Amino acid sequence: MELAIQKEVRPAREEGHVDEGKTWISVTVYGGWGKLSYGHGYNSNSGLACIIGAKTQKLPYIETKNKFRMYATGTLLEHPQDASVDILARNILCEKIPRLTSATLGAIRQNEGGEVEQLRTDLRNGPNHVFGSRSACRETYCTRKNTEETNFIQIWKRVVFRIRLSSR
Repeated sequence: MELAIQKEVRPAREEGHVDEGKTWISVTVYGGWGKLSYGHGYNSNSGLACIIGAKTQKLPYIETKNKFRMYATGTLLEHPQDASVDILARNILCEKIPRLTSATLGAIRQNEGGEVEQLRTDLRNGPNHVFGSRSACRETYCTRKNTEETNFIQIWKRVVFRIRLSSR
């Protein structure tokens, strides 16, 4: 993303869009959180915000939010006495869940060319990658594929199951 900013700043400087030492660039801002209402309400679990450079059409900024992540993290932190999630699982999840955003952004960066099916595969593999199961990771995406790390994917699945049950 730093490279995208530099590519956007260069032409702005050449065109003289500098004021008091600061370079001004033109961007388009896009954001969305899916919502439908056709007979009944539906809110998407995920949202996205991004900034697109007007000159280069590159993404200098992108951010994702996920209700499940916010709910899971909040639930684990707000209810430390909840015995349905053991302390080891709680500690692992509180450490790993924020890395899901990084995995999502990495998948988006790796698929900037518009390869939708590959992006879908990488996004679905994100939790596996973050929690240590890297067998489905692509070589170009995962630099730790062949390292010996503890696989916490079963803890992830167990807690996701409990949170889904409690949110019904």
